[in-house]
Amino acid sequence: MNAFIRSFLVLYVPVLHQGYIDLFERYRHRIEACYVFGNEMMRELQPGVREIRAMDPKDVVKAIRGLRIFPHVEVLNRQSLAFLQRLHGRQIIVANDEASRSFVEHYFPEESVVKESVFLRWDPNRVKLEVKVNFDWRTVDLADKEAIRAAEDEGQKTSCWWRQVGAAVIHPESRQVLLMAHNKHLPSEHTPYAVGDPRDFVRAGTSPELASTIHAEAGIVARAAREGIPLKGMHLYVTVFPCTPCAGLVAESGISRLYFSSGCAYLEGESILRSRGVEIVHVA
Repeated sequence: MNAFIRSFLVLYVPVLHQGYIDLFERYRHRIEACYVFGNEMMRELQPGVREIRAMDPKDVVKAIRGLRIFPHVEVLNRQSLAFLQRLHGRQIIVANDEASRSFVEHYFPEESVVKESVFLRWDPNRVKLEVKVNFDWRTVDLADKEAIRAAEDEGQKTSCWWRQVGAAVIHPESRQVLLMAHNKHLPSEHTPYAVGDPRDFVRAGTSPELASTIHAEAGIVARAAREGIPLKGMHLYVTVFPCTPCAGLVAESGISRLYFSSGCAYLEGESILRSRGVEIVHVA
């Protein structure tokens, strides 16, 4: 082990794509080592999750070494992890994905860790195919703005390069955040980088069912069902007005008020929500 390592990058690389290359270039000459999660580490960090399309970690290491960006690149194992945990004055950089966040929680819970996105993003101007939503009123309340900002931060966790959507369920009286979710590719957040995204071939604002993602609103309802959290009377904050299927889920869930910050092309969603008495509020 190199005793002079003080700053290092640790991450999961199932498929080496431009998002990773951009991250590596940003840290050229700034870190001494790059560690790639091995299969054993991934089984521990994400038990029950299998990514059959993932490259072998040893092949990933060979590819990164071939870029000649970092002095030291290796597969992270128990020995190297113990070494990193003993370092003093270390700077840790990880990818802002589920595996890396789990890694930090397990092994560096008290550390100040830099989280960097490795996911690609479309130009936002290319996905803003929006229509006017007839909301009940507009709010400029600070608490509502903070809730939308929290949902926006959640939305940035997605691996989707097409659109980043976040959602939060908040108790109307205590203002407690009960649930948060973002649009999420299945079976893995790395799926679009391994096999492509069907949304690349669909015009913006059309055919929402042609996607490999579970939408943020659907994720909220699914988690509520799994964790036994009742949604009746709760308030939902979303960064983008729901598509038609998600509007149906929200309407039938018992949520009483929907806050959103931007509109989208799904006109049917508004009438579905109103049919169940859901109030619609725009957060300016």
